[in-house]
Amino acid sequence: MIRSWLVAFVDDPRSPRRWWDVFTRPGFRHVQAWGWDADAGVWLIYSVFTDSTMVDALPPGELADAVIGGMCAVSSAVLRYDPPAKPEPGRMPRLGFWCVPAVAHLLGIRSCALVPHQLYRDLLARGATPAYEGCLGGITERAEDRPGH
Repeated sequence: MIRSWLVAFVDDPRSPRRWWDVFTRPGFRHVQAWGWDADAGVWLIYSVFTDSTMVDALPPGELADAVIGGMCAVSSAVLRYDPPAKPEPGRMPRLGFWCVPAVAHLLGIRSCALVPHQLYRDLLARGATPAYEGCLGGITERAEDRPGH
């Protein structure tokens, strides 16, 4: 079970620009999440793209470090969010299935956010905290984010 999620707000310069980017802000073009599952001993990585959904379970090691490091390298912000034991009461509105409503649903929050920056604000309002220092390639991981700490 993942008790704390790391939520990355991404603007990968290698990704092609899409028509909907006019609605997003620089640094907040995409959102994805990952968390440490201590029971299974793996990092769970979740990201919804326009043509696929990525769910990976990676044991600690070089591959996990490379994947997580790659996500951090293109993130403008990474928040730590500890979801409530039970999802927030009421229906969770989902107008579609793209990264923002998918991650909100994963975290068990009711959010009307349509773009990553709105979800970022919603998570801060719910007590999320910055998990890494720096941005876009200058992120420094904190020791407590690693397994066994």
